[in-house]
Amino acid sequence: MGSAGTILVVDDDAGVREALAAALGPRYTVQTVATASAALDALCAYPIDLILLDHRLPDLAGTDVLKLIKRFFPSIFVILITVFGSEDVAVQALRGGARDYIRKPIDCGELQTRVAALLNLRRNGIERRQNPYVQEPTPAYPLALPEHHAQRGDLVPAILKAIRY
Repeated sequence: MGSAGTILVVDDDAGVREALAAALGPRYTVQTVATASAALDALCAYPIDLILLDHRLPDLAGTDVLKLIKRFFPSIFVILITVFGSEDVAVQALRGGARDYIRKPIDCGELQTRVAALLNLRRNGIERRQNPYVQEPTPAYPLALPEHHAQRGDLVPAILKAIRY
């Protein structure tokens, strides 16, 4: 099991999940799930760096899952994978926040190159999207919430559970 990053593979095809885990496992920690619901559970349970997300899932479209990921976990990189490789799907994925788009069947060498490049961006801190209108906490101005408000991390699992319901 690798340690250069943690990847979540979300695909309803067990063969694809196993192949991707085998291809990426020597270098990365790989978690695999078959449904959108299981993916959202995994996001709440484990720190994930990158998601390989199938476009066609049994319980929710990959592009809808992508919207949820970008809403609640905006720093996680997503690569949308699909056998239905149309330009419309690619544009929809990239506009929705996916960092890349790969058609099946997947060339493992190409996938490893793309994954390594994205995780290298993440590791080097190049990909930082900060809202210029939001003040980041500093020692002089710490971020303080009233005690009766829950932290965002406490709310995310509950919100995702409500969305799945």
